[in-house]
Amino acid sequence: MDSKLLNSNIKWLSLYSLIHETLSLFLTKGCNNFNFSDDLKPHISDVVSTDGDKVVYRNSTDSIKQKIVDLGILISNIINEYTGPANSYYDNLLRLFKEQFFKDDQGVTTPIKGEDLSAKNMQTPFDTDCDYRNKAGDKCKGYSANLTEVVGDNGLPNIITSIQVEKVSHSDTAHFKGSIERTQEVLGYNVINIHADGAYNSEENQEYCAENNQHLYLHAIQGKEGRFRFSLEAQVLKVFDNKHQRYVDYTKYKGKDELDRYKIYLEEGKFRYFKLTEVEKSLLRQRIKETPIEKLQIRNNVEASIFQLGFHCNGKNTVYRGLIKHQMWAVARSLWVNFVRIVKYYSELNISMVINMLKCKLCDLFIAKMTLLESVIVTKIQFCRLKSPKIRIIL
Repeated sequence: MDSKLLNSNIKWLSLYSLIHETLSLFLTKGCNNFNFSDDLKPHISDVVSTDGDKVVYRNSTDSIKQKIVDLGILISNIINEYTGPANSYYDNLLRLFKEQFFKDDQGVTTPIKGEDLSAKNMQTPFDTDCDYRNKAGDKCKGYSANLTEVVGDNGLPNIITSIQVEKVSHSDTAHFKGSIERTQEVLGYNVINIHADGAYNSEENQEYCAENNQHLYLHAIQGKEGRFRFSLEAQVLKVFDNKHQRYVDYTKYKGKDELDRYKIYLEEGKFRYFKLTEVEKSLLRQRIKETPIEKLQIRNNVEASIFQLGFHCNGKNTVYRGLIKHQMWAVARSLWVNFVRIVKYYSELNISMVINMLKCKLCDLFIAKMTLLESVIVTKIQFCRLKSPKIRIIL
């Protein structure tokens, strides 16, 4: 099980360009030549006749901030005046205004602060399905493909059993349960061993595997190992200080939320507090380290499938826009990967069968020739004895 980020086939827009492009599309294609008031017409003409990127390039940061405010006020007035039929361009403009601006009781329009913006906000008017995500520094505006495959034994090919494509803000942990259930539906039996990376690790997924008697092999978990390492020795929790290379004392107590917490005694009367989840994560790291390398190498197969899935992509950039098109592309590509693997498997199987058949035929031919040669020799011996019974024949 693994995932891949997919950038939609769009241009990355600044905030001003996003607002400008959305408004411009509505004014040129969505308003159906609606007759706005004379006060708005000069502003509308200015938006339609200019390019958002050029405005950003030619103005300072403070100037752009003021222009964003002006565009918000203009959009508010346009929405109040427009009484024409609704369409996708108008819906995009309404969505943009709700996501990027705030209008108070006095009717004053102000931009929403950056820290209050959501990653699920519209990223471009040309693909309103895509979201934004920053996954460990890997920025993406688009979608996330989650691929699950079954590892074949005894030479059988690896087959993709589930492919899910959702908006990129959809976390990997949310894909886990659905992928397992789809795989079991395809196979017709319950899955026992599951291999995934740390992005799929969550308390809910761990509980799901425990309830269904499944073994979840995590190959890594997010974050680096901390100063303290927890371990269980004879069902007793031990705390090891990696900095000073020694075991330290701790106290277990109940927090205000009635959950178990741990208080570790440090030098100079200082303390360090831990929750049960941090203890469980440390124990999980130990289990991963103790996992045999043969088990860890199994997941390398799904890395190859992820590579084949995006083989024709430019990195993680696709040539499609919209969630449905990306889902159709992922399903078609997965079917093709499965098809090629199955054909290759049966081709190699048929070749080996032909070789075995030839070997059998050659063996049969050799035995037949040996039998014929033996009969010829016996016949010659009998003939010689008839002619001269005293002759001794040595073979």
